[in-house]
Amino acid sequence: MESAESENLGNAEAIYLYLDARAKVASVVRGLAHPDRLTTALAELNRAIQLAPHYAEAYALRADIQDQLGDLEGAIESAGKAQEAFQAQGDSVQAGVCERQKLYLGLQKQSLAEKNLQEQTPDEDEVAFEDMPEVQQILLRSAAFAQEKRYSEAIAEATRATDLYPDMADSWAIRGNIFRLMGDRQASCRDYEQAAELFEQQSDSVRVETLRLMIDAVNSQE
Repeated sequence: MESAESENLGNAEAIYLYLDARAKVASVVRGLAHPDRLTTALAELNRAIQLAPHYAEAYALRADIQDQLGDLEGAIESAGKAQEAFQAQGDSVQAGVCERQKLYLGLQKQSLAEKNLQEQTPDEDEVAFEDMPEVQQILLRSAAFAQEKRYSEAIAEATRATDLYPDMADSWAIRGNIFRLMGDRQASCRDYEQAAELFEQQSDSVRVETLRLMIDAVNSQE
């Protein structure tokens, strides 16, 4: 009896920690709180999972936070745990969402690894910024603003690229990424759809599939 009561108290505390963590994430996404609050939210979710090891929603939210903090390994592991927990509950829909998220995170990890490899390889033909095509300069400025969380300026630069080069799929995909970071899911998916359509015209099935997964991941967020 005492064991069951202790378990119920633990589950109640876990739910409270999860809800508090979710509120912190929402405030960061809306720009109402400093991104450092994500670290606090992560600690709360770790404690919630410790109290309730089968808490599927806590694993799923932890995967989102770890993704935002750049911990792709941790995010993939958490998404997998969420998938297992939802499957155990018989919730095949949410389990499928977590499976797609895990696949999307894996693609992110692979892309990052390839990028790091390219950066480590000396390129004798590397072009100076001022000698790059205009669209590349615009997109690099946009990416730099986004990295500094200056999202309004990042969007302004990316929009210049989509206005000047509407047939360039990368411009739409990059602006979609920035909208996603800002928490504007509708705008993000709209740009991802446009990018996917252009990549499809180029017969780039890999990029199309990646964007479809990203759209699914964005739409699955609460």
